[in-house]
Amino acid sequence: MISIDIQKQIASLLKLDEKTFLEAIKSEKEAEVKIPEGLQIFTATELTARDDNQKKLGYNDGKEAGLEIFVKEQKQKLGLDFEGKDPEKLITSLQTKVLADAKIEPNQKIKEKDEQITKLQGTVQDFENKYKASEKEKSDMRTMSKLAAAVPGGLPFEADEVIMSMRSRGYSFDVDDTGNITPKKNGEVLRDSKTQNPLDHKAVINDYVTNERKWVTDQADTKTGRGGGSDRRTSNVVTKMSEAKAKWEADGKSTNSADFKAFVDDAAKDNKDFNWDE
Repeated sequence: MISIDIQKQIASLLKLDEKTFLEAIKSEKEAEVKIPEGLQIFTATELTARDDNQKKLGYNDGKEAGLEIFVKEQKQKLGLDFEGKDPEKLITSLQTKVLADAKIEPNQKIKEKDEQITKLQGTVQDFENKYKASEKEKSDMRTMSKLAAAVPGGLPFEADEVIMSMRSRGYSFDVDDTGNITPKKNGEVLRDSKTQNPLDHKAVINDYVTNERKWVTDQADTKTGRGGGSDRRTSNVVTKMSEAKAKWEADGKSTNSADFKAFVDDAAKDNKDFNWDE
């Protein structure tokens, strides 16, 4: 017989009325228990897979949206007429227009249009490269924030200076698609001597500071490095990327500058829950 506690857990998991479900279990006759429509139950593995796929879809959707806007603008600018917003159709349509227009001085017109097509192809590629570079920069900022947060407090250096010191001595930190950090030294993954699992990056950073470099940490309650605790944790500190951009642009500054990157780094250091994706 299933215990009462397990019966209650089943009712909770299936979003059933507990009293109705328990009575149905006890009943010697057939009893109907209505399961809510659309109910879905996920294992931890299934949830992780779903979240990872949604992140990838978000990246692809952003790139596709940008390309669609670019194709639409070029379509109007060049006076082209074709269905859809595919870059390949844009180039094909332009080639067709070139041949149609090449009635007077065909060689010169074809040459000019070929140059225009080449330039357009380069512009599309440049757009994709810039988008990828922007995503990589965001990922690098996110990773540095995590690494800096793992540096013990009370050191006479900034946290990012400690990470740069480690990199100068052969340490590196690889990040996979799910955001997991794998520490390496001289290209080799640092592993636990017993399990052979990759070491946690926090443990590696702590070992570097306390054992390899033997730096003294006398203020364990801070992670901001030089000068002890930070006084920047105020109600005005931004908590997500959209707030950082809004605050920066409100001051008439460009979000593509190195100063903005430093500003976001500081905000992320001050808030371990900083949201990079909103």
